[in-house]
Amino acid sequence: MTWDKKHLIEIDPFSREDIENIFSFSKLLEPYSGIDKTKKRKQTNMCQGDLMVLWFEKQTEKSTRTFGSFESAISRLGGDKKDFDELSSSIGKGESIKDTSRILSGQCDLIVDRHTDPQHVYTVSINSMVPVINAGNGSDQHPTQTLLDISFMYVLFDTVDGLTIAMLGDLKYGRTVHSLMKGLEKFKNVNIVGISPPGLEMSEKYIGKNYEGRTIDMKNLDKELSDIGPKVVYATRIQNERLPEGEDPAKFIYKINDATLKKLPKYTRIMHPLPRILEIDPEIDKDSRAVYFQQADYGVPVRMAIITTLLGYEDEVLKLR
Repeated sequence: MTWDKKHLIEIDPFSREDIENIFSFSKLLEPYSGIDKTKKRKQTNMCQGDLMVLWFEKQTEKSTRTFGSFESAISRLGGDKKDFDELSSSIGKGESIKDTSRILSGQCDLIVDRHTDPQHVYTVSINSMVPVINAGNGSDQHPTQTLLDISFMYVLFDTVDGLTIAMLGDLKYGRTVHSLMKGLEKFKNVNIVGISPPGLEMSEKYIGKNYEGRTIDMKNLDKELSDIGPKVVYATRIQNERLPEGEDPAKFIYKINDATLKKLPKYTRIMHPLPRILEIDPEIDKDSRAVYFQQADYGVPVRMAIITTLLGYEDEVLKLR
């Protein structure tokens, strides 16, 4: 299966080669991204004249990293962005998502969509004349985060093959782990251990090969991680906004802190899609194993790579070598 590069809705159609191409492009674009603050950022106007629409549902799909990194990515490439607000649009008059998608696509070159309804991005893409990127569709998938995460694993380890990865926390409603599971299936001998409290286990529809689910009392997390000795701890927050009404999120809380690090090997790296709420103690931020802020920074060059690929600037990116 190979990605057709028309839209980016799911990670499923990506081949290993497709994922590695995004990583290669992100490395070429990194000097233009501004994430290395020790060097002056290089300039490019590769996307000059291109307009990207950010269609983010404001009330329930608030975003700092995804929204901000897409804004930065198109700006670093010399393009422009427009923030589409449903509340001030004709949707408030009763216009359909289908019609709105068609109209918006006539005004821009690329649409980035985030919505609580998992089907929203599919409706937008079917009715759009321009590429559409899924920036998170409810509790289903977050494919650009997966491309970021896997690319960052290459930065950390030079390979993804053979990694042992412990996924923690809300594996039921956390969309980042859903798409990451599917993305890691493209690689060899990746062992994934999903650790969650009762009630937040990974759904069968996302579980792939080499996955082991462990449902535990999260008070025993440190011992569990010590037994696994993972290369990557991929922590996630409890998705309070997606829990059933009346469910108390407090019963799912866990914490990675200095005591946890003492149980982990020196080679372990702690990743997190962020935002963190209570699950990572700020006391470990300066530990070399805590790499979640660098991970977030890497979202800019990766999303620059995604934008240039979808807009057909692959040859121009390759000229940067």
